[in-house]
Amino acid sequence: MAEPKKKPTSKKSEETQLEDAYANITRRKNQPAGKYAAQNPDGQTARKVTIIAISVTAAFLLVLTVILVLTLGKNDTPQQNTPNLTVAGVNISGMSQDEAKEAISSAADTLYDNCSMEIHLGEYTIQLTSQDIQARLDLDRLMEGIQNSSVKAGAFDIAPYLVVNEEGIAAAIEKQWEPIANQKTAPSWTLEGPAPDLTKEEAEIECQTLVITLGAGHKELDTQALYEEVVNNLAKGIFSMDFSYTTQEPEAPDLEAIHQELTTEPEDAQMDMETFEVSPHHYGYTFDLEAAQKQLEALGNAAVLKIPMVLTPPEKTTEDLEGLLFRDTLGTFTAKSASIPDGRDVNLKLSCEALNGIVLKPGEVLAYNETLGERTPDKGWKPAASYEGTSTVMTYGGGICQTSSALYYCALVADLEIVQRHSHTFISSYVPFGMDATVAWGGPDLKIKNNTEYPIRIEAAASGGSVTVSLIGTDTKDYYIEMTYQIDWKEPYSTIYEEMTDQNPEGYLDGDVIITPYTGYKITTYKCKYDKQTKALISKDKEVTSIYSKRDQVICKIVEPETVPPTTQETVPSGPVQEDGA
Repeated sequence: MAEPKKKPTSKKSEETQLEDAYANITRRKNQPAGKYAAQNPDGQTARKVTIIAISVTAAFLLVLTVILVLTLGKNDTPQQNTPNLTVAGVNISGMSQDEAKEAISSAADTLYDNCSMEIHLGEYTIQLTSQDIQARLDLDRLMEGIQNSSVKAGAFDIAPYLVVNEEGIAAAIEKQWEPIANQKTAPSWTLEGPAPDLTKEEAEIECQTLVITLGAGHKELDTQALYEEVVNNLAKGIFSMDFSYTTQEPEAPDLEAIHQELTTEPEDAQMDMETFEVSPHHYGYTFDLEAAQKQLEALGNAAVLKIPMVLTPPEKTTEDLEGLLFRDTLGTFTAKSASIPDGRDVNLKLSCEALNGIVLKPGEVLAYNETLGERTPDKGWKPAASYEGTSTVMTYGGGICQTSSALYYCALVADLEIVQRHSHTFISSYVPFGMDATVAWGGPDLKIKNNTEYPIRIEAAASGGSVTVSLIGTDTKDYYIEMTYQIDWKEPYSTIYEEMTDQNPEGYLDGDVIITPYTGYKITTYKCKYDKQTKALISKDKEVTSIYSKRDQVICKIVEPETVPPTTQETVPSGPVQEDGA
């Protein structure tokens, strides 16, 4: 089938065709009738004016068309260059500018109307209300930013176009942060648990725990950085956020001051020296300062330091002191006499009764004469032999030097202080040489001092011519005492015979001893200290030197009255004999 013939295409432009058509119409309209029409001189001019007018109009129409096309293309055409762009949670792909703007505006209203923000600062929270924030989007700038942005896919950052109430946010943050920042506190401490009874035994005492709460330092907040973070999160639709602050180092607790305030020194049990009752002890109470300091240094970020309180034991508890009292025999001695007349036996018992049960307090001095008092018959004392110078006489209380000598010997081995002591005129037979002590009312005395830390009780008893004295106290020494003596020289006595008739007033028989003899001596006594553990001799110290006189023996020799020869003297050396005197 033959193709239809195409109409010939005019080579004239649209403008030329319009111009020709307008010229034809003009000619027809202005053509003069008759044969003079072509000769009208104004015809040509009119034609030129018409062509210019048509050209201007066509140009104007062309410009207008371009403007409309551009305008319509900008506002009404789809977002051809944003295939998957999300703004404020809205995917604006395929939307026109107006549609996108309206969708974004609606989403922003939903997002930011009545919005609030929670800012978590560790244990603290700051709350921003919608009135504080007053967030909105600057849509015109936003749309322009979208148009000019190179970002054509993904989420579009609207933060630069988010308008907020800067002053409101800053004021709300400052108002809520100020009291938090000013929570600077000094460290404090307390004792956890009930206060213990420090008078009990250690096993029965439950100690407390010292709890030190560290102080809080001043807190610093970067408000500018926080503001920027708030805006960034608002732009992302995040309304709860975490933020950090810095804290200055808190004030360190003064452990030394706390230690000084809490420390209680231990108190030893004390004895009432009048009643000998023991007062309660008190344990000391404290904590290990050095260990607590190390614990504090290693504490790190912890806020609480727990330190156990500890007990400091006293040197002497109530039980210890009660157990120490009168537990040891410091010294004991029995002085024996071979012949005890009735009067001497009574005097010995009275002297022991006066001493027995006496408690000598630490530092106290016992005076023997004062303790027994004056020996008078109304107090029950009996006459008995005693010395008066070099003579033996009968006096009330005679023989009580046997008790004082036993007491002196006990004081020596107990290592007590001897304040005053006198040896007899003649050597004594009931104690070792040099360890006697003579007494007389108004004359020589025996005084001993308790130089120990504990009271000493005297126990004394007499029976059958023997006197036993003991000192009972508390022995804290690591040594024991043994007494010894050395005879420096001796002077033997002589025997003298005194002749008399059998009618002599005293009734002496031949050979009777009129005066008992004594050998003279110079005796040095020594105090020897021995180690309790090893028994080794520690020291040997001179105690005292005693001088004893000699006394010659006098024997009765009966002769006939008419032929009484002169007295003869015969020296017969002999050892010491019993002393009947004090």
